Amino acid sequence: MNPRSDDHPAPLWVVEAPSIEPVASLHPDLAGYFQAIREELWGQVPEEALTFYLNEIAFWIEHKIQDLSRYGGTLDQVVRQVLSSSSMPRGVAEKLIEEHFEDQVDSPLYNRFGRANLIAGALFGIGNVLYLILVQVIVYFPPAPTVERILPFSPATVRTVFPEPLPYPEYTWQFLASVAYPIVAPILLGWIAGRLIPQGSVRAIYSAMFPVLLSAYLLGAILLPNTLGLLYAVFQTLFGLPMGCFTAHLSSSLARRSRLRQVRKSGMQPLSSTKS
Repeated sequence: MNPRSDDHPAPLWVVEAPSIEPVASLHPDLAGYFQAIREELWGQVPEEALTFYLNEIAFWIEHKIQDLSRYGGTLDQVVRQVLSSSSMPRGVAEKLIEEHFEDQVDSPLYNRFGRANLIAGALFGIGNVLYLILVQVIVYFPPAPTVERILPFSPATVRTVFPEPLPYPEYTWQFLASVAYPIVAPILLGWIAGRLIPQGSVRAIYSAMFPVLLSAYLLGAILLPNTLGLLYAVFQTLFGLPMGCFTAHLSSSLARRSRLRQVRKSGMQPLSSTKS
């Protein structure tokens, strides 16, 4: 179908103002689309930014409606086609939240690597350095052998449960710390990262863990024949990385729901778009 010529202007329902109100009032589906995005953004970005983002989306949708209307069709058909080619409201909101978070700090370092990546890298990098220091203390300054720290079993019996290359269990704070730290640290650090990074925390942790794991494998190779360092690196690859990503996603999701719940309890409900 050929576009309409100047002798056949676009329908009167095509608006010109680049703002949300006239666009949302065209059709209930458009109003619902904007309302869904507004509810996702409410409490996540300042009100001024929320209004700006919604107007930008309305401006883009308005031009899509204008372009499609030149080929004919009813308002229902055009709106249905525009919305079917648009991203889902939750996806749009998540992208805007992430962009807003990254743009809050004007720093060459943030601009190069990303604010979320640097936060995740700092958290897991510091956590990795602390454990590697602990490993070196255990390797180079082992506790003096005492009767109290020897398990009440023969070494052969113990090794049936903890085979090589697992470290030999002992009643020492060093051994307990070396076992507990790799388990607790990813959970705690992932939770903190999810609270500090409102959107994209999983991707940021995944990116930050590559240099962290690389340094862990490198130091583990240096400490051979002691296998504690390599065991830590393997454990972080199989457990620390997925657990850190999972707890970050859980923490970020719960934080968003909590903020939205607080906003609604305070009486600041999302504004309703006008429907025709």
